[in-house]
Amino acid sequence: MKINLLKIPQGGLELSESLAPSDLDIDSKEIIFKKPIEIKAFIEKGINAVTVNARLNSVAEVFCSRCLTPFETKIDKKYRFVYEVGQDDANVDISQDLREELILDFPVKPLCKPDCKGLCYKCGKNLNVEKCSCKR
Repeated sequence: MKINLLKIPQGGLELSESLAPSDLDIDSKEIIFKKPIEIKAFIEKGINAVTVNARLNSVAEVFCSRCLTPFETKIDKKYRFVYEVGQDDANVDISQDLREELILDFPVKPLCKPDCKGLCYKCGKNLNVEKCSCKR
């Protein structure tokens, strides 16, 4: 997502954009986006810096790390980026920073619910759905 610095007025600039996950290079088998990534940003230009306050919204399907059940999770994150710019700079690309922050915000071990019982280690049954008769 490139921002043209020459189009930022003195009071700042509001932008809204809808991006496909592939636009941020975050296509994955572990995280499946169900909706485009909606970005709303307010950009302010100072003497030597540009400040971007961005909010991302989307819905993604992930797999529970205990029971492997797919579930949807809402993404609603706020980010603030500050870029040092020179007089010759005409654009700032925030795509890589958005991508990195979005990836870092996903849990390493997502859970469908906090008390997920997981799978039986012997028979593989989902213990959230049914009990098994295995001796543990």
